[in-house]
Amino acid sequence: GADIDKRCHPVDILTPIGLNAQLPGVVADLAQQTARKVGRAVEDCHLLLAAHGSRHDAASRQATLSVAKAIARERTFAGIEVAFLEERPLLDDQITKISGPAVVVGLFASEGMHGAVDLPQSISQSGRGDVFLSLPLTQTDGLAQLICNELNNTKG
Repeated sequence: GADIDKRCHPVDILTPIGLNAQLPGVVADLAQQTARKVGRAVEDCHLLLAAHGSRHDAASRQATLSVAKAIARERTFAGIEVAFLEERPLLDDQITKISGPAVVVGLFASEGMHGAVDLPQSISQSGRGDVFLSLPLTQTDGLAQLICNELNNTKG
């Protein structure tokens, strides 16, 4: 008993990133930066949020829709759509359906296969030159700051 306690360290369990109230702002900032980087006016671009989705659990869908709704309230983009890899609406279908330029932001917790392979491949296969992939969220200062803010809030 006492030996185990000496080796234990406090653990903070944070709000899942997909449910964090700061995430929509981080995503919107990233999409705006991407649009500007490719020379497009933000208000002319659609924002396509791509997430994993699941046929067995609605959590990914619900978190993605929540982020989309929060960003939509700001009325910055021409439109906001969501797409999933494992449920409808599917990513390839949404890329085809959007008319006009679009920025795709992947809502993935890491830069694994989905962000590094699936998203670029879907955009490339669409043949569209007006759909642009943002950097992965994990490469943004905004996501790191979100996590730091959450950690600081647990210490207060």
